[in-house]
Amino acid sequence: VGQGDETPFYESADYRDEITRPAEIIGHALGTQPAAPDRVIACFQTWAEQSARVEVAEYARSYEGRPLIRAVISTPENLARLDAIKADIARLADPRGLAPSEAERIIAQSPAIAWFGYSIHGNEVSGSDASLAFGHHLIASPDAVVKPLLENTIVIIDPVMNPDGRRRTLNAIEELRAHVPNGNYASMERWRWPGGRGNHYLFDLNRDWLVGAHPETRGRWQEILDFHPQLLIDAHEMGALDTYLFSPKNAPYNPSLPKAQEGWYNVFAAALAAGFDRRGWAYYTREWSDGWFPGYTTTWGPINGAISFLYEQASTRGLSLRRPSGTEVSYRDSIHGHAVSSLINLAT
Repeated sequence: VGQGDETPFYESADYRDEITRPAEIIGHALGTQPAAPDRVIACFQTWAEQSARVEVAEYARSYEGRPLIRAVISTPENLARLDAIKADIARLADPRGLAPSEAERIIAQSPAIAWFGYSIHGNEVSGSDASLAFGHHLIASPDAVVKPLLENTIVIIDPVMNPDGRRRTLNAIEELRAHVPNGNYASMERWRWPGGRGNHYLFDLNRDWLVGAHPETRGRWQEILDFHPQLLIDAHEMGALDTYLFSPKNAPYNPSLPKAQEGWYNVFAAALAAGFDRRGWAYYTREWSDGWFPGYTTTWGPINGAISFLYEQASTRGLSLRRPSGTEVSYRDSIHGHAVSSLINLAT
């Protein structure tokens, strides 16, 4: 994915000067190395001070005391009436006693709500950095395409879903990084124990949606069920020698999944496939991604009313990678797919 470290994440990259660019906050050019979890959060907090397009709130604390935040991005007009929008959407989420005329009014007057979650597995680092490219673009771009997107949607970004695991992963990357780049994909898998996939207690948070045993999940439950998003994005990474996978899911399907949603997965997937085709990027769908266990984000989401869309980007573990074909893949390349996918699915 991508064409190298100088490729803009988006075709329209002319941003307003009064919005601080990510590099000035994280301390390096976005995509040259993974950003620390506190620096990712600092970006959104800074932008909330600079722009009327975004507001930030903390929804939980990790076991190691790190904040988990969600950033709500839209027009100032939508943010000013956010409580009313949420109240209307909540009536649609539980429509018992709702008159058809009132339902039609809510549908006609309410923006769609989309939740974008990044890097629930702490060692799948590209998602959180993609959240910075995506968030900055929505907040700082004067582009004529962005304005109607914000007028018609409420965007919620959950940029660091597992800050403790991410910090542990970044510690390992800093210790293992060589002065001369290695590029060997196999060496990326020789991590010190215990690795950064899980949270502080090494629990896989993408298995916790059903039970809610951990504070990260319990806080996230509350926020998502408060917003009732129609779209729930879950950005992951997979094996280094893979390409890019996105929804729809493969069988088996959980029998509780709403049948009415099935057609929408094809709509979102077709738009994303067209965007990847235009860029000449490789991808596939379904195969090993099933919709059975309700502890996954992408199964819990549909049971709670959202079209839940999975991204799986081939991982470089925050470094550069040389494929057996001889192709060089930079870390910036590995976050480009998530950044582009997020904007395409938001437009859909």
